[in-house]
Order: sequence, then C-alpha cells, then structure tokens
Amino acid sequence: MNEEAHTKEMDQRVGIFDYRELRLLLDPTSFVDQHIILHGVWEPAQLNYLFDLVMKYDGQKRRTFLDIGAYFGLYSLLAAKTGLFSEIFAFEADRYTFGQLHGNIFLNKFERSVFAKCAAISDHSYEGNFWESRYHPDGNRGGVGLAVGPSGETTRVQCLALDEVFDFSDRSLVIKVDVEGHEIQALSGMKRLLSENSVPLQVEAYEASQKSLFELAEHLKLRHINTIDVDHYFVNWK
Repeated sequence: MNEEAHTKEMDQRVGIFDYRELRLLLDPTSFVDQHIILHGVWEPAQLNYLFDLVMKYDGQKRRTFLDIGAYFGLYSLLAAKTGLFSEIFAFEADRYTFGQLHGNIFLNKFERSVFAKCAAISDHSYEGNFWESRYHPDGNRGGVGLAVGPSGETTRVQCLALDEVFDFSDRSLVIKVDVEGHEIQALSGMKRLLSENSVPLQVEAYEASQKSLFELAEHLKLRHINTIDVDHYFVNWK
C-alpha cells in the first residue's frame, strides 16, 4: 500500500501511539501527528541537538525548560523523559490542542513534571485573537498563531509576557519558541529572563522574520551557534 492510500485508510479518530518511549494521543487529520504516525519521527535533528546542547553545557545550575508554543507537548514530554529538568512549563494557546497536550501529560504520568497553561506568549499582557487550529486550510494544526483582527475562525486567548510570569534568575533556562511569526514579540517579553539566566534558545523563524530575529538576538547579547532547517539556536554564554 502506498503512502497516499495508507493516509486515506487511516482511522480519522484520535488514537494512542507509541513514540520514543512515550504514549502519545495523536490526531491523524493533523499534519504533525500524521507524520509521526506514518514515519515514526518528527524533527529528530532539532530535538537531539537541543538536548545534547543542554547535556554538554555545565549543568551545575538549576535547569528549567520553557516550551513556548508547545502544540501537543512533544518537546515538553521528551524534556521530562530526559530527567534533566527540575521544572517544565508548556504554553499552548489553541484550546483544542491544549486538551491534547493535557491528555499526553496524563498518559505519560508527567503531571508533576510538566505544568501546562493555555496562553499565548507575547511582549505584554492582554487578550488577543488566536486562529483556531481545526480551521487550518492545510490541516496543519501546529501552524496557527495570533491573528491581527477578529474573525469567525478565531477565539480570544490570554497573552502573557514571560518577564511578568517568572522571576527566575541564575538558572540554566532552556527555551524553545515556535509561535508562527510572533517570535519577536515573544522574545521581547522575556528580556529580563534572557539577561539574568544562562540560556540555550531554539527559535523557529521563517525567512520573512529571520532578519528581525537575528537583529533582536544581537541586541539581547544572544550568540547564534547553529541553524537546522528553520530552527535557529542561540546562547548567551561565551
């Protein structure tokens, strides 16, 4: 059976699948979930590089993981699996996907390891409009973000600046940012955290926003160390 036929015959209801020693509640109609079901992999180079970077760096400081744009929680779940982090915070703004995230936390018994909040991360606190993932035209539920104006396909969400949420200092603060074009605002709202902690940072940014990202990173004294596809890696240590 070819891949197209396999895709058409897949059960379109959500199901539970095994992946990298995790139990995942996945939606076969969503692009990322479907890719994992069909190919058994998602962003392996990015995941391996980020966690290898954490393990190679001096780990004497308390480690905290911030998953900004967590989707169904793959990065957070694998972070919990490594045992490298004392705390993991996952932020996902889409309510439908947030339910899936909570299901995955429950399935893997990480309720004491992963703390999830339904919110978008930005440069200040306010209520915004977020595109509902089930209306994505290509079925990519991970490809939605904050909208400029109101629409019948959006819902109101809480937007937060991380500097107003956390008072962390002198930690190893590992941050993954995947917010579909809102990365400049998200980083602008965590300037203090980035300056008061040792930070390895992974930011997804497509070509349209890469110039702005690199300019902001330089302003924040973040050093670019690698790029894998559209994910860019920065650190603030020498």
